[in-house]
Amino acid sequence: MTAARRAKVASCSLCVATFAHAGDSPAPPEAAASASDQLLFSADASTRAAGAAGQGGSASWLHAFAGGSVFGVGSEFRKVASAQWTNGMAVASLRLAHAAWKPRLLFDMHEGFGTLAQRPFRYSVVALGFGGDLAPRLSMLVEDRRIDIDTSHGHLPRLTLVAHATPRLDFSGGYAFSTGGNLGTRLLMGRVDYLGRRFNALGGITWGPASPAVYDPLRQLIAPGAHLTESYVGLGLVAGPTRWQLAADHQVVGGTRRTMLTLTGSITLSDTGP
Repeated sequence: MTAARRAKVASCSLCVATFAHAGDSPAPPEAAASASDQLLFSADASTRAAGAAGQGGSASWLHAFAGGSVFGVGSEFRKVASAQWTNGMAVASLRLAHAAWKPRLLFDMHEGFGTLAQRPFRYSVVALGFGGDLAPRLSMLVEDRRIDIDTSHGHLPRLTLVAHATPRLDFSGGYAFSTGGNLGTRLLMGRVDYLGRRFNALGGITWGPASPAVYDPLRQLIAPGAHLTESYVGLGLVAGPTRWQLAADHQVVGGTRRTMLTLTGSITLSDTGP
């Protein structure tokens, strides 16, 4: 594979990793009746059919307020093929005063810099969202992500509906489509979550175009953008003040296969509740 081809694959993988994978964080968890502080961390490793491996990790601090709001900051590092980047992170979830609908405002920011085949680039993803209950067993989340990564930029609105089949079993589906810029993204997503007292599990799929079509002046045709097909599963365990989860994520992007394992954990540092 030529250096130009490797750089193109890395650039595509870089944006696809942002659009959707098992590590795509859901909204911050609602706080319990008491305030608490948590330390969260993750480590991941991936392999591709072409032989280039990837890895990454993150560490963050999360404070949950007694009223139901959440705020956190942290940092992350990622490497995919010849691309690597380091970001600062900030996340917030503001619980609004409405007993029945439980409205919530969400904010998620990843800002940093990296290199792609030794060429520097900026990495910026900022998301704003609004969610709440539509019915006793149905909730929704509307969000917009502003993406500015290397030469890719634009907005990625997403609508997600969550059906609460039981107090511990959720089914969710979503649709994301890019507007403005040059992302060329349209993704359908489906996911199931089981949240037990000591054990939890998740699984999901994502598919659709994940990069724009490109005009080839030599052959005078438009080459279609890369198509993403993704599936993932995860298992989690609660042990005292710690939570652990191991997730496996398999992606096929434009014919290139990538498999990633991610271990995430959290430790409750303090709890000011009764």
